[in-house]
Amino acid sequence: MIIPKASNSEKSKGLDKTEPKYLDPSRKVGSPGGTNPRNRGAERPRKNYHPTVKPIKLMSYIITLGSRHGDVVLDPYIGSGTTAVACKRLNRDFIGFEIDQEYVEIANGRLKSVPRSLRSVLGEKR
Repeated sequence: MIIPKASNSEKSKGLDKTEPKYLDPSRKVGSPGGTNPRNRGAERPRKNYHPTVKPIKLMSYIITLGSRHGDVVLDPYIGSGTTAVACKRLNRDFIGFEIDQEYVEIANGRLKSVPRSLRSVLGEKR
């Protein structure tokens, strides 16, 4: 299976009110990555600055393999919320944990951008 990395529009959907930020503010713009001990920073600010945003398509595939409609999916490291977004799209409940409050805010913004499913709008039972 080949799934491209998450696009910038996918990463930042729902984050219109979020202030862009550098992933690693200590990194100097244009510094060579190989000699930088913290080689993970973007050279421009981003609204979703989580370092490992997964593609929604990939997480949707994994969730579909291991759960059914209405199941609860646990993500102990929710990060920027990709698993939660995929769960909401697939009519799964989810529980997520994240220690970094900035990432919680990113995940919440992304979740708010996902429309309610047709199933929940129609009031269908699971």
